[in-house]
Amino acid sequence: MWSSTTTSLAAMTLLLQIAAPTCPDATWTAAPTNVSSSWLNTCYKSSAAVSNLGECFDACTPGRPACLSSAEETRFILEHVPFILENVLREAHGIHFIGDRLTNKDTATLQCDGSPSAPWLVNAQWEDQPGKYHGCALMVPSGGFGASYEPSDGAGVEFYNMAATLQSFKVPCLCATSSVVAASSAKNETLAWVAAQREEMVNDATTWAIVMLAVMALFVLLPSVYICVRYRASRSAGDADCDSPLDTKTMLQNASSSAAKVRVRVSGALFWIGWLLLVVSLVPDVVNNVARQVLSMAGMLWVIFPLHHPFMAPWGLCLMLLAILPTDVSAIRCVPFVLLAIFCFLLLIFAASALSSSTEIDFFHPVEYWFIMIAWIYQIILTATLICALLPTIRCCCCESHRMTPRAALNRMWLTLRCFLTGTSVPPAAYVICAALAPDFGHDVDSGLFILYAVSYALAGFTFKPANRGRIRRLLGSLGGKGSSEQEAAAIAALVGGRSPAETLALATSKFRMLTTDLLAPSDLTSSKDTGMYARTTHVALGECAAFLSHSWQDDGVAKYEALNAWSIRQKADERSIWLDKACIDQHANIEDQLVALPIFLSGCKQLLIIAGPTYASRLWCTMEVFTFVRMNGGEHQNIVVEPIAGATLQTLAKFDGGKAQCFDPKDRSHLLAVIESGMGDIRYLNRMVRAIFTAKAKGAGLGVEATLVNQEAATPQGKTDARQVVTV
Repeated sequence: MWSSTTTSLAAMTLLLQIAAPTCPDATWTAAPTNVSSSWLNTCYKSSAAVSNLGECFDACTPGRPACLSSAEETRFILEHVPFILENVLREAHGIHFIGDRLTNKDTATLQCDGSPSAPWLVNAQWEDQPGKYHGCALMVPSGGFGASYEPSDGAGVEFYNMAATLQSFKVPCLCATSSVVAASSAKNETLAWVAAQREEMVNDATTWAIVMLAVMALFVLLPSVYICVRYRASRSAGDADCDSPLDTKTMLQNASSSAAKVRVRVSGALFWIGWLLLVVSLVPDVVNNVARQVLSMAGMLWVIFPLHHPFMAPWGLCLMLLAILPTDVSAIRCVPFVLLAIFCFLLLIFAASALSSSTEIDFFHPVEYWFIMIAWIYQIILTATLICALLPTIRCCCCESHRMTPRAALNRMWLTLRCFLTGTSVPPAAYVICAALAPDFGHDVDSGLFILYAVSYALAGFTFKPANRGRIRRLLGSLGGKGSSEQEAAAIAALVGGRSPAETLALATSKFRMLTTDLLAPSDLTSSKDTGMYARTTHVALGECAAFLSHSWQDDGVAKYEALNAWSIRQKADERSIWLDKACIDQHANIEDQLVALPIFLSGCKQLLIIAGPTYASRLWCTMEVFTFVRMNGGEHQNIVVEPIAGATLQTLAKFDGGKAQCFDPKDRSHLLAVIESGMGDIRYLNRMVRAIFTAKAKGAGLGVEATLVNQEAATPQGKTDARQVVTV
């Protein structure tokens, strides 16, 4: 009996060996024996990833690209054949090339070895990819594969009809081997068809690339023409010779001309370079996406691949924003809407991507899946937060009292943009780190590409901090033989505002007044409140006032009065007149309209009398008066008289820091800083200039160079003795 059983088992084994297919090696999976004759004795495998259908013949040797004859065969392959997943994009998991080629786009007839496959594929679920190039069949598992496979009536698979060359990514081939040997004619026919289609795609992509380059050139040249016209107009306005003594009107005209030149040289260059980077970064990507809809999913990547990734977009955006000055009120009103539109668009993209990712759970790489979901949520929260931070910069008629000054609004825009760039660099950097540390994180990624993204965005965010923005503008503005002089003149023009030189001069001439020191009382210098001093002033011509009084209202009024009285005693009888803001500006009229003429008021006085107390160096208006007087006098400061009071010294004044200086009205401080930054790049240049003036005076006082150490007894109205250091340089 035992012998009979052994004989039966041997017979069955022999029968199975005869019935079972013989596969080339262990990488192939044999079909079961109880199947239809259409795929009996067949072995299957997933090849290495390739970029086009023609490469499948070599990748499948000694087999051929598989043709699917039935839903049962497809279900068996999805469930039992191990798929190659290395070096394949996550979106391409399970996707395979199949067959030779599609001979009919409309009916999706798949040709294998020169003969059409089983008719069930005609009625399968097909999706034609956009573009005019088709003919290649791709199998796309929709119900999972391997351990994640879920049986379905349609075998859980879809089929794509697309171009034979993918170019942007690679996918494996589904290979089969059986008693039917792949005909060389079928292979040659498919290879010839793939080569012809690829050549046609390259020709079309090249044509698109030429059109794209023409469009890019047009976009780049448009602002260039405008900048060139503005530059020629600024040059035709005349050269600003700010180093020679000039009359007030000519000085204003030169200041206006210098401002125009600096504006074109700095803002024009920044805007054009930023626009160029933005065009080069974004136009190829936009054109490629259009080409993917018109040509094929491959688009035109083989032509524009080096330009395809918008690494320079953040730099272009930052340079374009840097072209806007804090005094550009109209531009600052418009830019928030542009940034809001960009952020809102990105918010929609991030939200749509998060929603799409949530419906495509990757069971093979759960760590990567959850990382991507968290990254999308992070981007959504970041962008939404920045949108909220940007809303206050929008000018609203219903919230005039809370409206930001132009400079504050521009700084807020910079803050949101830098936070976005820095924050956006976090996900790609974290992705590379996680992919390197977690072996089961997911498919291989192009680490260099992700690192380049992270570094470019983070570097742009850190580079354009306030100090560096000032350095860049200062550097560009200083180019040329008169760079510094032109920037100083541009600051004067910014202080005057948008008025023409003739209009400003006419206003100043009609409003210029003076006050004689004998009509001044100690109480008039105690506070800035109106004490009816305007009625004591007299309208005079420019140049007839002896001194412009520069002081701080927070210093001791009595001490200031004593210093002023001591100065007055030293003057001739007809030279005892001053210009004082509270007295010579009508406090009941529009003060802001009169302050635009401040540079002319300063130039209309023979001297700048600085009565400097402990708080003088902390007042920004005082510093601007010093700078403006020097600039309106051709850069000379011989007519500046400094009288320290109440313990203040020239050494203290030489430590001036405009960044810490304040104004009574915060809006005035914002306006003055905007003027300084628009003309000179940042406050540091003004600091150096003002410090140099007071340092020169301090050294002059110590060395006795054009300095007089006065230790005199002068009878004041109060009968006190006045002993102070008076320096005239």
